[in-house]
Amino acid sequence: MGIEALARAGRISAASAMVTTSLWADHGDRLAALRGTTAIGLHLNLTEGAPLGAMPRLAPSGRLPSLRSILLASMTGRIERAEVHAEAVRQIECFRRHCGFWPDYVDGHQHVHALPGVGSALISAIREVMPAQAMLVRNPADRMAAILARGRCTAKSLLIAGLTRGFAAQAARAGLIVNDGFSGVSDFAVGGVAEDFASLSRQSGRFHIAMCHPGCDETQADAPDALEARRAAECAFLMSDTRLAERIWRVERQGDALVDWRAELGKVA
Repeated sequence: MGIEALARAGRISAASAMVTTSLWADHGDRLAALRGTTAIGLHLNLTEGAPLGAMPRLAPSGRLPSLRSILLASMTGRIERAEVHAEAVRQIECFRRHCGFWPDYVDGHQHVHALPGVGSALISAIREVMPAQAMLVRNPADRMAAILARGRCTAKSLLIAGLTRGFAAQAARAGLIVNDGFSGVSDFAVGGVAEDFASLSRQSGRFHIAMCHPGCDETQADAPDALEARRAAECAFLMSDTRLAERIWRVERQGDALVDWRAELGKVA
């Protein structure tokens, strides 16, 4: 698994897990083994494959809706919050069963975790299962000036920022930790890897997350990977950059505890 190789080489500092796929039973144990140096989070999935439980309104056929469908439901106020809440709880608890610990953070597949309606349901789910934990949730929005300065996938980045506006404040009010800078939105062109990575730190926030999608040989029957070539290119690029191990944030935790995100935030205050 490309993520394992990158984590062990110090080229990444966090990895997100999608627990709804056929590979999860095997990958959960393998991810847990990386936890000494890598934050391991939940990649909430509401748009690919099947949910972990019944969702009669959002997934009546037993298959999760398309990105377009969930966007339309969110924008028109028709998100079934109770169903999203219940599925988020199932995915968080599935993560814990397989890994043996709660996720260090939560983000979402195709950024839908931060959409109106979905975001509030996710926040309530986190608070149900982890009422006191100051968990990090990824804010996929950034400032317009920073997005323009990077000059990569500008329209897509601005659209994501607009669609998820307000999520960061909502999460913070619930006592969760959110990043104040975000980069890594991509068109997934194989030839643009070097340029994409060169732009990640331009006008970075004080508590910044740079996202990428590396991997290799991880295609699965229930979710064929249309981005396999791009993932392999990203993996090769990251492995070739020997400076990354010194430049990126590293996990600091006591024993098996979750990452103390308030302490991490204090380091950059």
